[in-house]
Amino acid sequence: MRIPTQILATSGAAVIFGLAACGVAHSQQDLGPPPPPSGPVAPIFAGAPPPTAPPVTLSRRPTTLHEREDRLDALLDADLHDGTIDQTIGTSARMELDDIRYTEDRLRGRHHGELTDDDAFRLDARLQKLSEIIRGRPTDAP
Repeated sequence: MRIPTQILATSGAAVIFGLAACGVAHSQQDLGPPPPPSGPVAPIFAGAPPPTAPPVTLSRRPTTLHEREDRLDALLDADLHDGTIDQTIGTSARMELDDIRYTEDRLRGRHHGELTDDDAFRLDARLQKLSEIIRGRPTDAP
């Protein structure tokens, strides 16, 4: 009696595949819930709780041009009063601040109380330059 080699090869492959599948299934871990702890669980942090830092409060930065103008005006007054800034520079800065305010009012009058983006950027640049002059850090930008 002759057994064809194809049948023998197929049955051998089936046996090997079956044994491999059993071995893989047997080697996998049980994915059930972990067992309950047998004793008391040690805390992760054993000691006094760390001190909590007080919340940081930042001063609110002025958002409108009027608020920035008012803050620069107050800074200029304080610097003139305590002698931090020279009287000549203070007078020049005061005239520039007044001109910025006048220009802003004039531009707002043209546009029904609003500023165009271009006008706002130009006034903001002038206020920035004036702020640097008052604080003693003039820039070379026009």
